[in-house]
Amino acid sequence: MGTITTDEGSKAFHKAFQMAKDSLLDVIFIDEGEIEASQFFSLTGDKMNQWRSLSVESNSMADVLANMQAQWPPKLDMLHLDAGYVDPSGEEEIVLFGGTPAVGLKDIRLTRVPINPASLQLSSLKSLHLNGITAVTATEVIQILADSPTLEILRLNELHGADLPTGSTTTKPDLSFGSAPLAPSFIPFLGRPTTSPPSESSIWLLPQLEIFESNLAWTDSHNEIVDMIKRRHAVGTKESSPELYEASPKRFREIRLANPKDRYPIPSSLGKFMSDVVQAAEGADVYWQGRRWTE
Repeated sequence: MGTITTDEGSKAFHKAFQMAKDSLLDVIFIDEGEIEASQFFSLTGDKMNQWRSLSVESNSMADVLANMQAQWPPKLDMLHLDAGYVDPSGEEEIVLFGGTPAVGLKDIRLTRVPINPASLQLSSLKSLHLNGITAVTATEVIQILADSPTLEILRLNELHGADLPTGSTTTKPDLSFGSAPLAPSFIPFLGRPTTSPPSESSIWLLPQLEIFESNLAWTDSHNEIVDMIKRRHAVGTKESSPELYEASPKRFREIRLANPKDRYPIPSSLGKFMSDVVQAAEGADVYWQGRRWTE
Protein backbone atom coordinates (compact mmCIF):
# COMPACT_ATOMS: atom_id res chain seq x y z
CA MET A 1 0.00 0.00 0.00
CA GLY A 2 1.24 3.52 -0.79
CA THR A 3 0.40 7.14 -0.01
CA ILE A 4 0.17 9.95 -2.55
CA THR A 5 -0.07 13.36 -0.90
CA THR A 6 0.51 17.05 -1.60
CA ASP A 7 1.63 17.58 1.99
CA GLU A 8 5.32 16.90 1.35
CA GLY A 9 5.83 19.00 -1.77
CA SER A 10 6.00 18.43 -5.52
CA LYS A 11 9.13 16.24 -5.62
CA ALA A 12 7.84 13.84 -2.98
CA PHE A 13 4.50 13.69 -4.74
CA HIS A 14 5.98 12.77 -8.12
CA LYS A 15 8.32 10.21 -6.53
CA ALA A 16 5.44 8.55 -4.68
CA PHE A 17 3.40 8.52 -7.85
CA GLN A 18 6.18 6.81 -9.83
CA MET A 19 6.67 4.18 -7.11
CA ALA A 20 2.99 3.41 -6.75
CA LYS A 21 2.89 0.80 -9.52
CA ASP A 22 -0.06 -1.54 -8.81
CA SER A 23 -0.41 -1.10 -5.04
CA LEU A 24 -3.50 0.26 -3.31
CA LEU A 25 -3.24 3.99 -2.71
CA ASP A 26 -4.19 6.43 0.03
CA VAL A 27 -4.75 9.69 -1.83
CA ILE A 28 -4.43 12.91 0.21
CA PHE A 29 -4.94 16.39 -1.23
CA ILE A 30 -4.41 19.46 0.99
CA ASP A 31 -5.11 22.67 -0.89
CA GLU A 32 -2.31 24.81 0.47
CA GLY A 33 0.78 23.56 -1.32
CA GLU A 34 2.54 24.02 -4.64
CA ILE A 35 0.52 21.37 -6.48
CA GLU A 36 -2.71 22.50 -8.13
CA ALA A 37 -5.81 20.35 -7.86
CA SER A 38 -6.06 19.95 -11.64
CA GLN A 39 -2.47 18.65 -11.84
CA PHE A 40 -2.87 16.40 -8.79
CA PHE A 41 -6.06 14.71 -9.94
CA SER A 42 -4.93 14.54 -13.56
CA LEU A 43 -2.06 12.29 -12.48
CA THR A 44 -3.72 10.37 -9.64
CA GLY A 45 -6.84 9.92 -11.74
CA ASP A 46 -4.88 7.60 -14.01
CA LYS A 47 -4.58 5.28 -11.02
CA MET A 48 -8.17 5.68 -9.80
CA ASN A 49 -8.67 1.91 -9.90
CA GLN A 50 -6.01 1.67 -7.14
CA TRP A 51 -7.48 4.25 -4.75
CA ARG A 52 -8.14 2.78 -1.30
CA SER A 53 -8.88 6.09 0.43
CA LEU A 54 -9.35 9.71 -0.55
CA SER A 55 -8.88 12.66 1.84
CA VAL A 56 -9.34 16.25 0.68
CA GLU A 57 -8.95 19.47 2.68
CA SER A 58 -9.80 22.64 0.77
CA ASN A 59 -11.65 25.94 1.17
CA SER A 60 -12.48 25.71 -2.55
CA MET A 61 -14.00 22.27 -2.48
CA ALA A 62 -16.20 22.75 -5.56
CA ASP A 63 -13.15 23.58 -7.70
CA VAL A 64 -11.20 20.63 -6.32
CA LEU A 65 -13.99 18.10 -6.69
CA ALA A 66 -14.71 19.22 -10.25
CA ASN A 67 -11.67 17.13 -11.15
CA MET A 68 -13.19 13.87 -9.92
CA GLN A 69 -16.84 13.73 -10.95
CA ALA A 70 -16.57 11.17 -13.71
CA GLN A 71 -16.55 7.66 -12.22
CA TRP A 72 -16.45 5.79 -8.91
CA PRO A 73 -13.06 4.42 -7.80
CA PRO A 74 -13.96 0.72 -7.53
CA LYS A 75 -11.70 -0.07 -4.53
CA LEU A 76 -12.36 3.08 -2.49
CA ASP A 77 -13.45 2.27 1.09
CA MET A 78 -12.72 5.62 2.85
CA LEU A 79 -13.79 9.13 1.78
CA HIS A 80 -12.97 12.21 3.91
CA LEU A 81 -13.83 15.68 2.52
CA ASP A 82 -13.26 18.77 4.66
CA ALA A 83 -14.10 22.29 3.45
CA GLY A 84 -12.90 23.97 6.65
CA TYR A 85 -15.21 26.71 7.88
CA VAL A 86 -16.84 27.49 4.55
CA ASP A 87 -20.65 27.74 4.68
CA PRO A 88 -21.94 25.33 2.02
CA SER A 89 -25.56 26.54 2.11
CA GLY A 90 -25.15 29.02 -0.75
CA GLU A 91 -23.10 26.76 -3.01
CA GLU A 92 -24.35 24.61 -5.86
CA GLU A 93 -24.71 20.96 -4.87
CA ILE A 94 -21.99 18.64 -6.17
CA VAL A 95 -22.69 15.13 -7.45
CA LEU A 96 -19.56 13.03 -7.09
CA PHE A 97 -18.39 10.38 -9.55
CA GLY A 98 -21.27 10.95 -11.97
CA GLY A 99 -23.84 9.78 -9.42
CA THR A 100 -22.47 6.23 -9.41
CA PRO A 101 -23.40 4.32 -6.20
CA ALA A 102 -20.53 4.31 -3.70
CA VAL A 103 -20.18 0.54 -3.69
CA GLY A 104 -17.68 -0.72 -1.10
CA LEU A 105 -17.40 2.55 0.86
CA LYS A 106 -17.11 1.81 4.59
CA ASP A 107 -15.97 5.10 6.11
CA ILE A 108 -17.28 8.53 5.08
CA ARG A 109 -16.62 11.91 6.69
CA LEU A 110 -18.08 15.07 5.16
CA THR A 111 -17.42 18.50 6.69
CA ARG A 112 -19.23 21.53 5.24
CA VAL A 113 -19.10 20.32 1.66
CA PRO A 114 -22.00 21.00 -0.75
CA ILE A 115 -22.73 17.32 -1.21
CA ASN A 116 -25.87 15.42 -0.34
CA PRO A 117 -24.61 12.05 0.98
CA ALA A 118 -27.88 10.48 -0.18
CA SER A 119 -26.69 11.00 -3.77
CA LEU A 120 -23.88 8.50 -3.12
CA GLN A 121 -26.49 5.78 -2.38
CA LEU A 122 -24.55 4.71 0.70
CA SER A 123 -24.97 1.27 2.25
CA SER A 124 -22.99 -1.10 4.48
CA LEU A 125 -21.08 1.73 6.17
CA LYS A 126 -18.93 1.14 9.26
CA SER A 127 -18.41 4.82 10.10
CA LEU A 128 -20.49 7.92 9.25
CA HIS A 129 -19.52 11.49 10.19
CA LEU A 130 -21.60 14.39 8.86
CA ASN A 131 -20.64 17.87 10.02
CA GLY A 132 -22.38 21.01 8.74
CA ILE A 133 -23.99 19.27 5.76
CA THR A 134 -26.94 21.46 4.78
CA ALA A 135 -28.05 19.46 1.74
CA VAL A 136 -29.24 16.38 3.64
CA THR A 137 -32.65 15.85 5.25
CA ALA A 138 -33.40 13.81 8.35
CA THR A 139 -35.35 11.33 6.23
CA GLU A 140 -32.26 10.76 4.08
CA VAL A 141 -30.04 10.30 7.15
CA ILE A 142 -32.44 7.68 8.52
CA GLN A 143 -32.40 5.89 5.16
CA ILE A 144 -28.59 5.77 5.14
CA LEU A 145 -28.61 4.32 8.66
CA ALA A 146 -31.26 1.75 7.75
CA ASP A 147 -29.11 0.62 4.81
CA SER A 148 -26.01 0.32 7.05
CA PRO A 149 -26.91 -2.16 9.81
CA THR A 150 -23.23 -2.79 10.58
CA LEU A 151 -22.47 0.88 11.33
CA GLU A 152 -20.22 1.15 14.41
CA ILE A 153 -19.43 4.86 14.60
CA LEU A 154 -21.98 7.65 14.11
CA ARG A 155 -21.18 11.36 14.42
CA LEU A 156 -23.79 13.95 13.45
CA ASN A 157 -22.95 17.61 14.01
CA GLU A 158 -24.64 20.86 12.97
CA LEU A 159 -27.52 19.12 11.19
CA HIS A 160 -30.21 20.74 13.36
CA GLY A 161 -31.70 22.63 10.40
CA ALA A 162 -32.86 19.45 8.64
CA ASP A 163 -36.59 18.90 8.92
CA LEU A 164 -38.64 15.81 8.21
CA PRO A 165 -41.44 16.29 5.65
CA THR A 166 -44.88 15.45 7.02
CA GLY A 167 -45.93 11.93 6.19
CA SER A 168 -42.68 10.98 4.51
CA THR A 169 -41.46 7.41 4.78
CA THR A 170 -38.36 5.34 4.20
CA THR A 171 -38.43 1.90 2.67
CA LYS A 172 -35.78 0.00 4.67
CA PRO A 173 -37.08 -0.48 7.29
CA ASP A 174 -40.65 0.80 7.05
CA LEU A 175 -40.53 3.98 9.15
CA SER A 176 -42.86 6.97 9.07
CA PHE A 177 -42.14 10.46 10.36
CA GLY A 178 -43.96 13.65 11.23
CA SER A 179 -42.73 17.20 10.75
CA ALA A 180 -40.17 18.13 13.41
CA PRO A 181 -36.49 19.11 13.81
CA LEU A 182 -33.88 16.40 13.31
CA ALA A 183 -32.97 15.71 16.94
CA PRO A 184 -36.41 14.96 18.47
CA SER A 185 -37.40 13.02 15.35
CA PHE A 186 -34.22 11.07 14.75
CA ILE A 187 -32.92 10.09 18.17
CA PRO A 188 -35.97 8.09 19.38
CA PHE A 189 -35.63 5.74 16.39
CA LEU A 190 -32.31 4.55 17.79
CA GLY A 191 -34.10 3.62 21.02
CA ARG A 192 -36.72 1.20 19.78
CA PRO A 193 -37.15 -1.59 17.22
CA THR A 194 -38.79 -0.70 13.94
CA THR A 195 -41.86 -2.79 14.74
CA SER A 196 -43.08 -4.60 17.84
CA PRO A 197 -41.91 -8.23 18.24
CA PRO A 198 -42.48 -10.99 17.36
CA SER A 199 -42.77 -9.53 13.84
CA GLU A 200 -40.12 -11.03 11.54
CA SER A 201 -39.19 -7.52 10.42
CA SER A 202 -38.59 -6.30 13.97
CA ILE A 203 -35.05 -4.91 13.92
CA TRP A 204 -33.03 -2.23 15.69
CA LEU A 205 -31.38 0.51 13.70
CA LEU A 206 -27.58 0.22 13.88
CA PRO A 207 -27.25 -2.75 16.24
CA GLN A 208 -23.42 -2.58 15.95
CA LEU A 209 -23.25 1.10 16.97
CA GLU A 210 -20.81 1.61 19.88
CA ILE A 211 -19.81 5.27 19.53
CA PHE A 212 -22.50 7.94 19.42
CA GLU A 213 -21.66 11.62 18.91
CA SER A 214 -24.03 14.51 18.35
CA ASN A 215 -24.22 18.22 19.00
CA LEU A 216 -28.01 18.03 18.85
CA ALA A 217 -28.30 17.87 22.64
CA TRP A 218 -30.34 21.01 23.21
CA THR A 219 -32.77 21.09 26.13
CA ASP A 220 -35.80 19.86 24.18
CA SER A 221 -34.03 16.60 23.29
CA HIS A 222 -32.56 15.73 26.72
CA ASN A 223 -35.27 13.20 27.61
CA GLU A 224 -35.11 11.59 24.16
CA ILE A 225 -31.35 11.07 24.42
CA VAL A 226 -31.45 9.58 27.93
CA ASP A 227 -34.38 7.34 27.04
CA MET A 228 -32.65 6.14 23.86
CA ILE A 229 -29.51 5.14 25.81
CA LYS A 230 -31.54 3.34 28.49
CA ARG A 231 -33.55 1.36 25.95
CA ARG A 232 -30.57 0.22 23.90
CA HIS A 233 -28.66 -0.86 27.00
CA ALA A 234 -31.68 -2.60 28.51
CA VAL A 235 -32.12 -4.93 25.53
CA GLY A 236 -28.88 -6.70 26.43
CA THR A 237 -29.93 -7.50 29.99
CA LYS A 238 -31.46 -10.75 31.25
CA GLU A 239 -34.76 -9.02 31.86
CA SER A 240 -35.14 -8.20 28.18
CA SER A 241 -35.79 -10.62 25.34
CA PRO A 242 -33.01 -10.25 22.77
CA GLU A 243 -34.14 -13.47 21.08
CA LEU A 244 -37.14 -11.53 19.78
CA TYR A 245 -34.92 -9.49 17.48
CA GLU A 246 -32.75 -10.39 14.53
CA ALA A 247 -29.85 -8.47 16.14
CA SER A 248 -29.93 -6.75 19.51
CA PRO A 249 -28.05 -3.45 19.82
CA LYS A 250 -24.63 -3.36 21.43
CA ARG A 251 -24.07 -1.17 24.46
CA PHE A 252 -22.41 2.18 23.83
CA ARG A 253 -18.77 2.40 24.86
CA GLU A 254 -18.47 6.11 24.07
CA ILE A 255 -21.06 8.92 24.06
CA ARG A 256 -20.08 12.44 22.99
CA LEU A 257 -22.65 15.21 23.34
CA ALA A 258 -22.66 18.95 22.73
CA ASN A 259 -24.98 21.83 21.96
CA PRO A 260 -25.29 23.75 18.70
CA LYS A 261 -23.41 27.04 18.94
CA ASP A 262 -26.62 29.07 19.06
CA ARG A 263 -28.28 27.08 21.85
CA TYR A 264 -26.82 27.09 25.35
CA PRO A 265 -28.24 24.94 28.17
CA ILE A 266 -29.17 26.27 31.58
CA PRO A 267 -26.34 25.11 33.92
CA SER A 268 -28.71 23.40 36.36
CA SER A 269 -30.51 21.48 33.60
CA LEU A 270 -27.19 20.49 32.00
CA GLY A 271 -25.94 19.00 35.28
CA LYS A 272 -29.06 16.89 35.72
CA PHE A 273 -29.06 15.85 32.06
CA MET A 274 -25.44 14.71 32.08
CA SER A 275 -25.91 12.92 35.40
CA ASP A 276 -28.83 11.04 33.82
CA VAL A 277 -26.71 10.23 30.76
CA VAL A 278 -23.86 8.87 32.90
CA GLN A 279 -26.28 6.72 34.88
CA ALA A 280 -27.96 5.40 31.72
CA ALA A 281 -24.59 4.82 30.03
CA GLU A 282 -23.61 2.29 32.72
CA GLY A 283 -19.85 2.59 32.37
CA ALA A 284 -19.51 4.04 28.88
CA ASP A 285 -17.19 7.04 28.49
CA VAL A 286 -19.34 10.20 28.39
CA TYR A 287 -18.16 13.57 27.03
CA TRP A 288 -19.65 17.06 26.92
CA GLN A 289 -18.22 19.61 24.46
CA GLY A 290 -15.14 17.43 23.97
CA ARG A 291 -14.32 16.98 27.67
CA ARG A 292 -14.94 13.83 29.65
CA TRP A 293 -17.82 14.32 32.10
CA THR A 294 -17.16 13.33 35.68
CA GLU A 295 -19.70 13.42 38.49
